[in-house]
Amino acid sequence: MASTYNDELTVFSNNIHLTAKAFYYYLYLSKIDKIDVMIHLAMQNNAAFWNLFRHTSLITIFIYLGKIFDKPTKSHKLDDLMKSLEKECFLDDKEIKNLNAKVTNIKSRWEKIQPVRHAVIAHDERKRHQGAQSVPSKIQNETIKYIVDELLLICDFLVNKSLASDEFDSTGKPDAIANRAKKEVEKLLDLYSAND
Repeated sequence: MASTYNDELTVFSNNIHLTAKAFYYYLYLSKIDKIDVMIHLAMQNNAAFWNLFRHTSLITIFIYLGKIFDKPTKSHKLDDLMKSLEKECFLDDKEIKNLNAKVTNIKSRWEKIQPVRHAVIAHDERKRHQGAQSVPSKIQNETIKYIVDELLLICDFLVNKSLASDEFDSTGKPDAIANRAKKEVEKLLDLYSAND
């Protein structure tokens, strides 16, 4: 049975929101201990946990971006969402053309960092190390941030334009998700600090 537009939007929305949360956890944890000495000391007391948390956030980012841009025909991916959107015909031609242009741009950026995805979840440690070094981390972070934020904006636009917009959570603006992720990490840090 073919998926409907709402099915595709639901899967896309879930995938991009999980990706965004993981990315903003990762980004915040990459910066926070450099900003606050007390947090740095608290994180050093349990460095193994925080390193694992950061690493699993990074893996989550690439797994879910992989799902969004996947090629197999049986998976739910961005291409399927765009095809089902064109069939629903509730957007005008200009809106669809603009969305397709954005998606093309996002895909080209994804293709540039896709080797990092393969390296991050590679089975061979040598390949993981070599691949992770192939794209400087600042470029990785900027590219991933662009991809995540643009996909969130597309999702938010589609949810708000959708005939079934009341079925979706439309709190998917990049800044809102970044702030929620920051607060969640801070709560975790506070819990850890309180138990010391």
